[in-house]
Amino acid sequence: MGYEVKLYLGEVAAPFPTETRAFLMEVASVDLCKVGFDFTEHGGVPVYLYGPDGGNTRTVEDRYGKQLVAITPESALNSLQRAAKRDSYRRYDMAIALLETFIAGKFDNPGVVVYGH
Repeated sequence: MGYEVKLYLGEVAAPFPTETRAFLMEVASVDLCKVGFDFTEHGGVPVYLYGPDGGNTRTVEDRYGKQLVAITPESALNSLQRAAKRDSYRRYDMAIALLETFIAGKFDNPGVVVYGH
């Protein structure tokens, strides 16, 4: 186990012409607690979101200083499925079910942000 991780699932809105980051409009989230996942091998689109620490503050990095990026839900799902084969951690099943439902949803540009807290 490692540091605390929360997944934010949402629609990735294209950045405004004056912005360098897209906006993740949160649809759902799941707290994986101390899984210590690092999804940086997936690349991703730089994003910001509001409210992981409460309020209306624009957040561009997690509490460990990692820049927030939106990865595809499929990438997140594949990583969690591999992890679930190695470890029967109780939160994996919930996160996998949520991601499968999210993938089946009607989103134009879905994304997942891995937020360390």
